[in-house]
Amino acid sequence: MIEKWNPSLDDIRNLIEIYAKNVANLKDQKGKGIEILRLRTDIEQGLTYFRSKNADLEPEETRLGNFDSLLKKQSRLLVKVTGKKAFIDQRAALNPPADHWWWWLDIEYEKNQKKVIQKNLLNLGIFFGIIFLVYFFFLRLPPQERRYLDLNSSIEKLIEQSLIETDHEAVKKIYNDIIQECEQALVLFPERPIPLVIKGAILEKLNNLSESQASFNQALVLYPSQEDFLLDQATWYFRLGLKD
Repeated sequence: MIEKWNPSLDDIRNLIEIYAKNVANLKDQKGKGIEILRLRTDIEQGLTYFRSKNADLEPEETRLGNFDSLLKKQSRLLVKVTGKKAFIDQRAALNPPADHWWWWLDIEYEKNQKKVIQKNLLNLGIFFGIIFLVYFFFLRLPPQERRYLDLNSSIEKLIEQSLIETDHEAVKKIYNDIIQECEQALVLFPERPIPLVIKGAILEKLNNLSESQASFNQALVLYPSQEDFLLDQATWYFRLGLKD
């Protein structure tokens, strides 16, 4: 990290461009997350120097702000390429000021993730509460339909579990469990496309692209239109975090 220095404005611009390139290609920066955060600190020190000189920094701060926003949006990926322990160790070593927000993006990501999961669980609880009422007070569903709903409930819970599980092998096992339950649901109601869509998305997460596409192709013919299929596919992609 740059200590006390007297940079030129070109120095700052060059650092911002390096930062911008790294943030834009964050997926390729595995193991370099701390370097990016240190670079952001260097930029802030340089800007602070020029602010003390009352320099006009609007172009530089605008460009920097754009990539700061992108870094915040990619906080999940940043934590992945950096590692939680690296964040903790660096904060302990550097003791950065509170306004250097980039050193706390792992904590911010965890807070946001918990909010999302809590919201999903709440929505899930409301959904199954409605199903419960409909079943017990209106429909009295037959055993086959009850089993199908039980499988749907189990699949939803497994998906939520996969979103918070950090162990790769554990997540892989959860995905395989979801596939098995989708196949059980298809035995009960082969004309219903949602299990095929979920199965296809999970297979894509497992990088089994040929079987994934086969599952999607099976689902497509069960929809009244391609648009309906694509809408459900996009919904489950979002639920599984496939399209960030």
